[in-house]
Amino acid sequence: MGIFMVIKNDIRKRKSQTVILILLSLLITLLMTTAVSVLWQSREQYDLMAQKVNAPEVINIFTKQQKPEAEKVCQSLKKQTETEDVQKEDIFLLGEDNSVRFGGNQWFSNGIIIRTVPKKYTLTEGSLHTKGIYVPVSLQSSEQLKLQDTVTLQMSGQKKKYPIAGFFEDPFLGGAMTGYKQLFLDQETFRELMKSPGAQHYQAALVSLWTKADAGTNFTARMKTLNEKTGFSRSGSLYMESSMMKMSSMILTDIFMGLIFLFSLLLLVIMLITIRYLIASSLEDDYKEIGVLNALGYSKRTLVSGKMLYMILLFILGSAGGCTGSVFTVSPLARYAMDGSGILWHGGVRPALILASVTVMAAFVLLVSWLSLKRIYKLSTIQAIRNGKEDIYFKKRYQVPLERLAFLPLPFRMAVKNVSVRLSQYMLLIIVCGFMVFSLVSISALNENMKDIKKTAALFGNTDSDISVSETLTPGTEENDSFEKFMRAMEQEKDVRSVYSSEHEYVDMDGQKMLLSVISRFSDGNYQEPLDGRIPKYDNEMMLTEISSKYLSKNIGDTVQITYEGKEKKYLVVGLYQSSNDGGKIGCMTFEGFRKIASGYRYHSCEILLKDQSKEQKVIKRIGQIGKNAGLDLKTESVRDQMEGMMSDIQNGILALVVLFYVLCLCMSGFITFLLSMTFLKQQKRDLAVQRSLGYQVRQLRLQFALGFGIIGLSGALLGVLSVRLFMNRMFGALFGSIGITRFHAEITAAGVVTPVVILTVFLIAFSYSISRVIKKYGVRQLSEDV
Repeated sequence: MGIFMVIKNDIRKRKSQTVILILLSLLITLLMTTAVSVLWQSREQYDLMAQKVNAPEVINIFTKQQKPEAEKVCQSLKKQTETEDVQKEDIFLLGEDNSVRFGGNQWFSNGIIIRTVPKKYTLTEGSLHTKGIYVPVSLQSSEQLKLQDTVTLQMSGQKKKYPIAGFFEDPFLGGAMTGYKQLFLDQETFRELMKSPGAQHYQAALVSLWTKADAGTNFTARMKTLNEKTGFSRSGSLYMESSMMKMSSMILTDIFMGLIFLFSLLLLVIMLITIRYLIASSLEDDYKEIGVLNALGYSKRTLVSGKMLYMILLFILGSAGGCTGSVFTVSPLARYAMDGSGILWHGGVRPALILASVTVMAAFVLLVSWLSLKRIYKLSTIQAIRNGKEDIYFKKRYQVPLERLAFLPLPFRMAVKNVSVRLSQYMLLIIVCGFMVFSLVSISALNENMKDIKKTAALFGNTDSDISVSETLTPGTEENDSFEKFMRAMEQEKDVRSVYSSEHEYVDMDGQKMLLSVISRFSDGNYQEPLDGRIPKYDNEMMLTEISSKYLSKNIGDTVQITYEGKEKKYLVVGLYQSSNDGGKIGCMTFEGFRKIASGYRYHSCEILLKDQSKEQKVIKRIGQIGKNAGLDLKTESVRDQMEGMMSDIQNGILALVVLFYVLCLCMSGFITFLLSMTFLKQQKRDLAVQRSLGYQVRQLRLQFALGFGIIGLSGALLGVLSVRLFMNRMFGALFGSIGITRFHAEITAAGVVTPVVILTVFLIAFSYSISRVIKKYGVRQLSEDV
């Protein structure tokens, strides 16, 4: 009974505090449960969809010339005890050389695999009984396609057009960040295409592998054994494992929802700090009352339990509202976050996940409440009743003489003195503002990075480029050095700063199939500085990413054995760098180095850096002229246009997060400012009445009160900016580490710092000035009534 009396008394005395804590709990629970639900269920749904369509654990693609090798490897895999099933099927493999076009005039920049419709795939739209081509839902969204739109395939100069007959979810190659996409044809159309003379050069074989999930071994161990026994990873042209495909498919979802989850954690910390402050303030106000209740027979345990139950009751009420709200937010946010994953959202609110999230947060609320309330056990009942009040938490007072501030206007002097006297009480808002500024500056810096297309391309690919040029080769065409002559001709152009080639090949690195970047020139600003060590200078040197270094257990000074088309060579690791290609499992070396194991290897693409970005269209025209004179069929793309197409979803998502973070930060700041304003006005009522009786104008008193919050806002902003310098890049490094960006460097602009600081400070001043209207009621009459 005593516990409920304490709760009722707290609610009666602190109505505004009760409402604010309920709103804080609602907001944080809504964010947390939504983020956790989407993060957990998106991966769960990916696995379920992969199981539903029987997606292979590993695939390897063999070109037409490698088909005999595919049959040999397939038979070898079938004999292994680790193999559950292995299948080989005929496919078409189209590279990135003007091969596929969806609807408009622009050719698709990714590689394409064309298969017959697998048995277990189902359509989200369309019918499997309709002749035509079937497209993954990720391309439906990115290319804005609809049924009966035309897909053009270009093979050996011949163009074949097919209507879109349906769309399907693809958990294996459907992700927006996956380098290859697969399209399906009905069986009759596929057989006709196989007989077409122009398409025969593009025929290939796809070997799909499923392993036995033995209790004693994991997938990595099984694949290591199989690759050692059969050479599966060392053969073929394109080897991919399901774990890498899952990472590529889910990366946009993970980044978007990961940022929301981190922000919700930040808000939870702010709420816990707020709870600690409010309990401290309530103990100051109720010091004598607690002593009286204790003297009347209420045990200190009862008083502590009552106040703890009050806090947890408010959290539960707010959480109930947040959980109810998540019913309406989970699905829309999940559909947006999973837009580029290759699968659609089929989930909803998962009660078990929500209950687990709320339980963990409630445990923290209870812990902080108990740590804040345990001071009651040390309270002296007699002293509390006799003295009536004693500072339990806020003992220190910092006095700043007004005469030292004579150079400031009177409201500023009064604000500085007021803040200095109650600095420990203002510390809550300083910390909150610090957290807010840290969040806003961090998300703004990320947004600035993503808006600068060139910086984004350099960050994720580790190379810099303005124009990308590739040679369109028909399979079977004899290679020559025409493209190298073209590159030398482009170097002579007055608007061109640098021309270099960056090719990618899958090779065997110490028994593991991995991507190798072959660079013609590590200079002229085309390549980012290594994280450690130096760039390769000689033909026996290479660099690894930090992820590749850990994966292969190799570091600077070690050697890596590279195998390509049956030839082997050891290379010395001289540096570590970062790249998002293949999730960071990549290495790089010079062209001269790669030609030691592939003597006939030639340039087929190049990157061009311009002296002046405005000359881009002029240079593109010159590329066409020089290429035509050299008899080359060239594909020319603006890197800016290409990256804008690839990064548009990420940019829109980050921009939405910027807006969301600003709104939430202002709401949180408003809640905290309201709580502190009401508390301070109550505590300073006598002081304000005395100041009014001495002749101070109401406007001056309201202004000094508001300016105090402005000073606190600037102090918190300073704390936030320092935190940004110390922790922001580490935070983003942890977030982007899964895709190979282990050391993220977000460039902080002046606008990115000044904008949130100004908005937050002005908001605090304006909001607190508005609340301070109650000062009009304080005067001589109020002072005499209090006396």
